[in-house]
Amino acid sequence: MDVLVITQPESMEQLFKIWILRGNKTHLECKSTKKPLLDNALGHPLILDFNGDMITDFLIETRDCPYELWLMNSKHFRGDCRRNQFGDTSLRLPHSNAFVNIRNCLPDSLDYTTDIVITNKNHIEYWLNREGFNVENRINIRYPDESLYTIGQSAYIDLNIDGCIEHIIAACKKVGFFHTQCLPQILWYDNKQNEWINIADFTNHSKLYFETIDTQFGIQLPIAIRFGDVDSDGYVDLITVMKNKTESGRIKQIAVILRNIRDDDHPNRRKFVLFWTSEKLIPDDDVELVSFLDLQENGKLDIILTTKNSSNHYNIQWILNTFVDNSCFLKILVTSGLCSESSCPNEKVPYGTNQAGPFVCYETSDVNGHLMKGCSAQLSQSSYFALQMPYSIFGLGETPNFVETVIASIPSGDNQPTRKSKWTQIVPDAQVVLIPYPPNETMYWIGKLFYTPSNMISSTLAALAILCAVLIVIIFILHRKEVLEDLTEHEEYKRHWPESR
Repeated sequence: MDVLVITQPESMEQLFKIWILRGNKTHLECKSTKKPLLDNALGHPLILDFNGDMITDFLIETRDCPYELWLMNSKHFRGDCRRNQFGDTSLRLPHSNAFVNIRNCLPDSLDYTTDIVITNKNHIEYWLNREGFNVENRINIRYPDESLYTIGQSAYIDLNIDGCIEHIIAACKKVGFFHTQCLPQILWYDNKQNEWINIADFTNHSKLYFETIDTQFGIQLPIAIRFGDVDSDGYVDLITVMKNKTESGRIKQIAVILRNIRDDDHPNRRKFVLFWTSEKLIPDDDVELVSFLDLQENGKLDIILTTKNSSNHYNIQWILNTFVDNSCFLKILVTSGLCSESSCPNEKVPYGTNQAGPFVCYETSDVNGHLMKGCSAQLSQSSYFALQMPYSIFGLGETPNFVETVIASIPSGDNQPTRKSKWTQIVPDAQVVLIPYPPNETMYWIGKLFYTPSNMISSTLAALAILCAVLIVIIFILHRKEVLEDLTEHEEYKRHWPESR
């Protein structure tokens, strides 16, 4: 693994430096890095695989070019200004660029291809990959009205377990005299009506609001939402940092989980409601960053936080998941399938490293026999503390049925066909590592399954063992009773027929 580092001068000029620290099996080659790869970047890079070679590239805005694409081969990076391809409009800073399959559910779209989302100063652009990222396949999306909203970062999630990736934005609606109040909202883009609709319900929580966070280091953290299925019901929930005005008048920063629940009054039949806050567990410190991570490798999403105390000292804290117990899950990681050398040592199958851009979907049936189909994009965002998990975790609810199909695709690059493969009959509570090797020969892709029995499976086995023990005891008693009855009958027979002795 290599490491990409972003630095900024202490003077806080709007110029970043990009450094690449090469990995060398046992260590990072830091001493040999004498100068940065870039020293005139205006923002953070978007990590992607633009040409589909399974080697990481990045797209960034520099002082000289709004869309500078850096492609990497096995030896070096090569920069190229793509102004003629993507235009000349500067990016919104901080931007919400993404490498994700964004329009995978429209009738005229190509499924399982990874697209590029660009958030510039004027509007949001969906660059659909249809035999390349061409201008005729660009879709422009307007921002929410910024005279009414303070807009945060975007996220791209499967909101309804229908396999469709939806675009949502965290925002605050300006209300009151001179916009002195801010009502927190989660805005969802309705592709049919081409408008932003609020799908969050903060009723009875009027003291919570979204606002950017000023850190001790002079860095301003944007309004951001991270996602994951924290209650394992199959629907993606959100976690974020919100500000809360306490009764004493103090403004406190807390972590908040918004649960995805059913609501037939909304166009998409889902809404987000307040589910949990960190206020009781962390009563004194302010939370600045928060995200989900499977710390215990058990399919349950735990919470990782960066907190600051009254002395301006920072800490990283964990909160283990106690929301769910017997729910099943499916965890999928798509790797690059590459070796560090030109050929893999001892001809072993290469795992590679976690990859930006793969798209995974699953299909199964719930307890009522209804089809469940969920999709997720792996590492779709990388800028401005995106803090996304390097794998996809799908909650399956309390239904230990086999997952009927798992479909995974990898970025195809320019003028290449879609590369995807399918696996069937995956057991629940499994961690699946998918190795797309060779990348262009999908029939040879490998899926490795690591099974982790859940409490439900353990309880079922324990109940089955107890039932078997009870049946054995009953059989023994009945058998013993029958033996005694046979002995009694035999004694009676001998008593009536003495000559039989």
